[in-house]
Amino acid sequence: MRYFLFLLMVTVGLALAESSHAQLWSDVEEIDQISIQDFRYNSSSSTFGMVNTSTDGSSGFLGTIAERPGLALLSSAIIPGLGQAANGQWWKTAIFAGIEIGAIALMIERRNHAQKVERQYNQMADENWSVVQYTQFLIEYSNLDLRIEDFLTPEGMERFLNDGFINPAFNNDIDWATINLSALNEAEAATIYRSTGMFFSHVVPAYGSQQYYELVSKYFQYGPGWIDWNGDISIVDGGIEDMSEMWREHARIESEFNEAYRFSNNMIMVLLVNHVFSAFDAFITSRLRLHRNAIQSEAILHGSGLGFNLKVGF
Repeated sequence: MRYFLFLLMVTVGLALAESSHAQLWSDVEEIDQISIQDFRYNSSSSTFGMVNTSTDGSSGFLGTIAERPGLALLSSAIIPGLGQAANGQWWKTAIFAGIEIGAIALMIERRNHAQKVERQYNQMADENWSVVQYTQFLIEYSNLDLRIEDFLTPEGMERFLNDGFINPAFNNDIDWATINLSALNEAEAATIYRSTGMFFSHVVPAYGSQQYYELVSKYFQYGPGWIDWNGDISIVDGGIEDMSEMWREHARIESEFNEAYRFSNNMIMVLLVNHVFSAFDAFITSRLRLHRNAIQSEAILHGSGLGFNLKVGF
């Protein structure tokens, strides 16, 4: 549904731009340069001997905007559609306001969804990936002369001496207090993929960092750290087929919230374009209307009561 609304807003915006483009640019040569007078707000626009150029008889705030193209530009730049409303173009007001409201709603909805899914993404790794299990696999895989004791912190060593073994708890408070990250990173940097002869491309980042959550389901070398890793698999570069279901699901969730963030950011661009186009449409429309109304004339013959009116309006 959100993609349909996005496409609808883009289609309507393009249709509006197409329908307005020919008229606006065919008349743009009639517009004088922007003057500071265009931006001045007057509480009263009536002057002796001047004809009121408002086409809808509006007065007050909207009337002043209609008579000041600069104010029309600024008003629509702030609130898309306001300058169009001042000029009596309510159909354009509805379009610009509709795009604004729709884009804001979609931006907020997608960003909230992305944040919610990202929290689930982090929680999934917290509960199902263990640095202890990954370290144990690395010891066996690396073909280096390593023991689990080489990676233990003082707290981990105490556990090892008391229990005689170290098992992954899949509890970050316990597992990350057990493994010395610097020692683990040194071992990773010295480990070679068996099939390619290339060194491991990455080392485990600090727990809780954005990169940490990203890497544990981005690179095959971290597959053995997941709770559902198949212990019968002795390689980590055989492809995605060897990765566990949780590794794959974690990677899928990352794609989901990243897509939602991208969509939300695209709505910001839609809003920017909507403000800019609405502003210049209001300015050009207002200037053209005033320019054409400048040829409006009114002649009143007094005395006999005979009157003659000639009006050319836009």
